[in-house]
Amino acid sequence: MIDLLVFFLMAGLFAAIPFDRLLFSIYNRLRHTYSQLDIPKSAVKFSKAPFIVGLGWVFNFLKGFLIPLAATQLFGFDEWVVIASVGLTLALHIWSPFLGFTNRTQLFMVFWGIYTFLNPGFIVLFPLAVGLFTFLCDAYHFGLVLSMFSMSLILWMLSPNTFMLPLNIVLIMMGFFAASHRMLYHLEHKPFTLLDAFNTRR
Repeated sequence: MIDLLVFFLMAGLFAAIPFDRLLFSIYNRLRHTYSQLDIPKSAVKFSKAPFIVGLGWVFNFLKGFLIPLAATQLFGFDEWVVIASVGLTLALHIWSPFLGFTNRTQLFMVFWGIYTFLNPGFIVLFPLAVGLFTFLCDAYHFGLVLSMFSMSLILWMLSPNTFMLPLNIVLIMMGFFAASHRMLYHLEHKPFTLLDAFNTRR
């Protein structure tokens, strides 16, 4: 029991750390320090920001992938431990105490990591689904939530057992609540989608 509590404590800490913002903060401090140095004007300069962004994305993916994977490696495939680890990962990533429990919008990578853990084929299928639904809805968060419904349906078809039902409910509910305010904003300010524009074309 103690080892399980320690695991959830460490997993929760890892999930709560906003690596993307932390890395950018470190990057900005280093850039400020670097700018104070006496560097020849002929020196070649290039932005490291894309690398920092990519590294933050990788860490967010690893949150979703490694935490439930570690749960299965340490405690066997205990269904409720996996569900709890997934819920904990999402809750503390989306509403991190290090950011004042504000609702984060960087959802794609952590969900991609979780779906890849559940089915390795989703490492390709999930981003394709997000891209397709985002294009059809002309809204990223609608595309993300619809992709979750699609992935959940596929998971249920591939493995129709009692474990998948509560897991899919956790995934969809967390994703929906995290994206709901952006979805409502989109509906209020941009009611027409690319698909609507195509259907009403002249």
